[in-house]
Amino acid sequence: MDYVNRLDNYEGVQLANIALEDQHKLYDEALAIFKKFGEHVEAVKVLIHHLQNIQSATEYAEKVNQPAVWSEIGKAQVDNGQLKEAIDAFIKANDPSMFERLILLA
Repeated sequence: MDYVNRLDNYEGVQLANIALEDQHKLYDEALAIFKKFGEHVEAVKVLIHHLQNIQSATEYAEKVNQPAVWSEIGKAQVDNGQLKEAIDAFIKANDPSMFERLILLA
């Protein structure tokens, strides 16, 4: 995967989306490309949905500390039944969009 980090002058998002296709399943490469091009929300989506690693996604969210990234983390944590962690993530994101669902679950 070192080649992904060495390459320059390419359409990163487009290439990462190709890497995510079912026929390729190059999830680690897509993650590296999204990180390289600063597409943090897409990177965290790869960690959550394709690599199924919420812990790594949370660590990544702590590193980049962007509201949209924290919202994605919160949604994934709600889906996994991690209510307390989801509430913390939505607070960090300043995102009240799922407050009704959180209240019902609590």
